[in-house]
Amino acid sequence: MKQRHSRSTSSFYGVFSTFFRNTTVIFTGIFFGFVFLGALVVHLVEGQTPGSPYASFFESLWFTIVTITTVGYGDISPQSTQAKIWVMFQMLVGMGLVGVVTGNVASILVERNRRRALGLVRLTGLEGHMIICGWKYDMQAVLLEMMDANPGMKSSSLVLISEQDPKDVGELRRHPRLRRVQYVFGSHTNRTVLDMASISTAGKVVILSEHKNPDDKDRVDSRSVLAATTVESMNPVVYTVTEIVQPHYIHYLRQARVEEVVLGEEHSRSLLAAASLGDGMANVVSRFYPEQGMQIRVRPSPPNSTGKTFGEVRQMIENDGLLLVGLLENTGNLHDRKTEQLSRALKAPDYGESVRSLRRVKKMYSNAPLINPVDEFIIQPHTNLLVLLPDTMRQKPEESEVNSRIFPQARDPRPGRLFICGWKDNMTDLLEHIISMHMVTGRGLSGISVLSNMPEREMKAINRAPGLAGVRLLHGEPTDPEALLNAGIRDAQRVLILSDPFESSSEESDGRTVLTSIAVHELNRMLYKIVELQDPAFGEHLRIANVEEPVFTRRHRQVMLVQGSRGNGLASAVETLLSPYGGLLRVVDFPPGHPGDNLGKHAKRLRDRGLMLVGVINHCGNLHMRKNYYLEEAQVQPSISNAIEQLKALKDMTSNEALFHPGWDYIPGDFSRAIVISHDKRPGARR
Repeated sequence: MKQRHSRSTSSFYGVFSTFFRNTTVIFTGIFFGFVFLGALVVHLVEGQTPGSPYASFFESLWFTIVTITTVGYGDISPQSTQAKIWVMFQMLVGMGLVGVVTGNVASILVERNRRRALGLVRLTGLEGHMIICGWKYDMQAVLLEMMDANPGMKSSSLVLISEQDPKDVGELRRHPRLRRVQYVFGSHTNRTVLDMASISTAGKVVILSEHKNPDDKDRVDSRSVLAATTVESMNPVVYTVTEIVQPHYIHYLRQARVEEVVLGEEHSRSLLAAASLGDGMANVVSRFYPEQGMQIRVRPSPPNSTGKTFGEVRQMIENDGLLLVGLLENTGNLHDRKTEQLSRALKAPDYGESVRSLRRVKKMYSNAPLINPVDEFIIQPHTNLLVLLPDTMRQKPEESEVNSRIFPQARDPRPGRLFICGWKDNMTDLLEHIISMHMVTGRGLSGISVLSNMPEREMKAINRAPGLAGVRLLHGEPTDPEALLNAGIRDAQRVLILSDPFESSSEESDGRTVLTSIAVHELNRMLYKIVELQDPAFGEHLRIANVEEPVFTRRHRQVMLVQGSRGNGLASAVETLLSPYGGLLRVVDFPPGHPGDNLGKHAKRLRDRGLMLVGVINHCGNLHMRKNYYLEEAQVQPSISNAIEQLKALKDMTSNEALFHPGWDYIPGDFSRAIVISHDKRPGARR
């Protein structure tokens, strides 16, 4: 007790001594002391005369303050010589003291604003705010989309923690909507820095992965895990979203009770690998992220749905025109869900049930997605629904029959050579993903050719990899037509053009990608072209090259983070749909032998195979060949009006047009393909 008292006493004296060593405090004290001294002298010298205005000490104080601050109302003035001499001295000394005090106060305010701009001031008065740890190259767009995804959120509720140059934060704040974004400089693994951002009262925390080169993956992911653990220890009830590079770190994040994990880079590789199949998967995925909002949404379960089966709730949802594709279990804060489960375990009637409940607590994680479980699945408490909205681009059945007719050779099932232009810092992983994706889907490859100015180290790594023996590496510039010809571009069936990570800016990288696409198109118009871009705005330039599938991998990662910031589990659900090595979202052929059937009839046949029909892809295949077919069709039409209709269809044609839930009366064309979700085969999905 004595030791605690001595510590508090020494702490008090430390604060007291620091306070009185401050120059501003010293000069302020001197100033007010001088004011009272001056008022007292004037009162004693002039106030003794009968009828003098200085007879009152308050009037003397008033006169002294007006004089020292050089306001000089002139309502009263001293009469004696002694008083006048003293007042002159007051004015000279007072002006100096006022200047010193004013300057010190101004410097304090300026210094505080400077420190706030540099992120060195502790934030106070915040509650329920969102903390974003880390930095992205497109941070302004990320923050704006987070605000759009969270209606009612103000920029003052956004707190950035980063070691980024404060000048970049200043540039960020120039946007009118981000003018009041708060900033704390430092590492988000540091408890002091998190405390400065008021972590104890935060509502959500988003931890970004700052992956800049291929050699720091483990360091970046370890830092993210450490940050998530630190956040959990300082605020167990905060909703945490963490982005990582490597999937094997998910286990550590589950231990830290992170609600949502975003595997940005891993799923970008999977997206490129899926696109290499040439079946429109990249366009399917992009339809989940339209600019006006995601087509797949999270909705609360209907009242009294707990205890009902998935099939019963699906029928209820379909009556409202929506398509139920899955569930999100244990929604909300994981700490609350585990506390409730522990409470049920304590109240269990027998020891065995208590043990089973405790085991469920150990395996529990927040927002656990179950995509297309069996119809007998029993819905548990704290479960939300994953629904697919009706497609706003719905066409009439008779229109779909015309617009989806394509040239039959556009989808050649024979194995072909995949040609890759460009390089990635994770090229070995990407090639392994591509080969695995083809093996999983049963699509053969006669070989892979890679044309790029590839680094020597990466080239040796690929040559040493046992599973990549059939990959042919060619050194050259992908924008050079001669290099493309020498590499065998005319013998390829599909081409994958990668965004160059070594360019100084995304604009330069996308510019080179567009040039490569045009060069490839001029040399081989029969190629199926998949092109990766960083900025979706450059997608318009790909029309010149008749690109079948643009892939916006960076946009995909950004949208996943933004959806994670909403705190409704949607990011986790989409991650499950698009999981590497055989995600649940697939593109398959419609059941054969039933021409003219609508989607409702196809859906029943596909459900017998364990597949949920969620949409259709029209105009599959090579765009150049399809346009030639329409031109030939227009020439043999019996009337001019029919020919004009064919030419209109040719003008508006886009490759791999993905439509989600267009309606059960929609009739797919002869060469359309089905977008399906397979059954979730994990043990929990068959409870």
